Amino acid sequence: MEKEFFPSKRTGFWVLLVLLLGAIGGILYVLSAASQAAQQTVFIANLLAAVVLIAVGIWLLLRMHTLLTTRYMLSRGGLELRWGLRHEVIPMPEIVWIRPVSEFKSKLPLPALSLPGVYFGKKQVRGLGTVEFAATDRRKFLLVACRERYFVISPQEEHVFLDLFERLTELGSLESAVSISEGFGTLWHRVWSDSAARRLILGGLAANVVLLVLALALASLQPSVTWATLEIVPSQRLLLLPLLGLLAWLVDVCAGAVFYLQEALEKPMVYLLWGMPAILALLLAAAMLIMAF
Repeated sequence: MEKEFFPSKRTGFWVLLVLLLGAIGGILYVLSAASQAAQQTVFIANLLAAVVLIAVGIWLLLRMHTLLTTRYMLSRGGLELRWGLRHEVIPMPEIVWIRPVSEFKSKLPLPALSLPGVYFGKKQVRGLGTVEFAATDRRKFLLVACRERYFVISPQEEHVFLDLFERLTELGSLESAVSISEGFGTLWHRVWSDSAARRLILGGLAANVVLLVLALALASLQPSVTWATLEIVPSQRLLLLPLLGLLAWLVDVCAGAVFYLQEALEKPMVYLLWGMPAILALLLAAAMLIMAF
């Protein structure tokens, strides 16, 4: 006997989507402003703003992935939780109790950087210790007490979830599930232990660092360059190209890791994906040299 439950995702999805579209719009605006800036200080300020907005956009994308992949599986063997890169399997004998948070007198503090409909992360709670959130609806928060661990979840059918948990507890487990606790660290170790993957990822990063050094050197040697639109522009605009290269490297590393871990693509295809940032860096370096000379 097992049943899969899902949290409500509509509110969190729309909140994240609006913020993500705002971040993308902000990135396009500051990059456009940077490309037209005549003063170096204005250009650097816009470039730094673009870096910050890109970081925010990546964080929002990761939150979106976490939200969309959240689910809870309850069976006689135990409780399985999945959200983003986190995977927890809690054997039934390790679950002490599960109760609605609304039954407690004190208000449960939320993790940092929480958004409406998006409550993920860890929080130190007085009297409990570390509480890990994988929830979306504060009205349906359920506190899962395990041995020395606590989780907050929010299945849409919380009463059905609690009734099923009580029935399964009364029946007892024929065979307990194997305890599993996986996160970014354990999953990334699987990628990093692959020597070919490690060389390709580091090679792409090294190529983009060289691209950045080349852009800085050309910007110091040439007062102006011929841009792709055939306009004569200040040479510091070349710094936009290393930013593009680093962004492509980061996206390729994340996408390749997901495909690698989920075995959605054959390894040679994933290796090719991880090798693309180095090729792109070479093309951007050639473009910079053509613009400068």
